[in-house]
Amino acid sequence: RKVFELGIKEWKKQEAIRLMLSGKVSLGKGAKILGIRLFEFIELLKERKIDFISMPEQDIDREAGTARG
Repeated sequence: RKVFELGIKEWKKQEAIRLMLSGKVSLGKGAKILGIRLFEFIELLKERKIDFISMPEQDIDREAGTARG
């Protein structure tokens, strides 16, 4: 059962990352899908060596605005 649960968690992480990289969701939405904070999602991306800095400028601006409030 634990293996199954771990598999689902990993699949959710991969799916959130895929959606974010394809531009279908923002960084903030990716974090929300996983039920984690934005900075935790960013750390996950860094751990997996995924470049999220090359996001379009308007997406970065939108994320910054969302993080502020």
